Amino acid sequence: MLVVGVNVFEKQNIDYYNLVRKDALSILPKDVSFSAVLDLGCGEGYTLEYVKSHFGVQKTIGVEIHPEAAQSARQRVDVVLNQSAETILDLPEQSIDLILCLDVLEHLYDPWQTLQRIKKVLKPGGRLLASIPNIQHWRIIKMLMCGRWDYEKSGLLDETHLRFFTKLTARELIANAGFEIEWVQVSMGIKARIVNVLTLALLENFLTYHVYILAYLTRV
Repeated sequence: MLVVGVNVFEKQNIDYYNLVRKDALSILPKDVSFSAVLDLGCGEGYTLEYVKSHFGVQKTIGVEIHPEAAQSARQRVDVVLNQSAETILDLPEQSIDLILCLDVLEHLYDPWQTLQRIKKVLKPGGRLLASIPNIQHWRIIKMLMCGRWDYEKSGLLDETHLRFFTKLTARELIANAGFEIEWVQVSMGIKARIVNVLTLALLENFLTYHVYILAYLTRV
């Protein structure tokens, strides 16, 4: 992840880097195999390790800007590139079946250009799985109504976030990069789920915490 003026690896809880993102991986199709997977912002590589053992992946590649996390990831990932996702240049075109962007695009200075560049490494029909926090969440709106915009150590207003997306603009980000959106799923708390059902999903955009988008490449 590109980070400006802050060492996230030191400031954030170590769990931020060693999570297995089963929440996002749950929307991957069960009838499709991926021989090579690239994870942008792979942390310590636990998600790629899980993907390799559960999805029959032959080769895993992680990109991680923080040296300590990248070094740890080398114990679990086949190839680890210690660099920013925005400057990745070392991968051959049409060599990857699946790209993971799990809570990374909002940390980039130019996620639009990054998607344009990294999609070239996808094989024809290759997939992108993205997880993006939703800035339209009711808690953020409440904060704005009080005239506040207070950054936090983690969460929707993580102090290292450079870009912010709603469910709609997250979809546009992916679609405008040349991807056909295959599936969109959202996450919310238990109480929010109950409210969402009772309101017939009319408030879903305000109750959503994360947006998960699965898309496949249609144009380069």
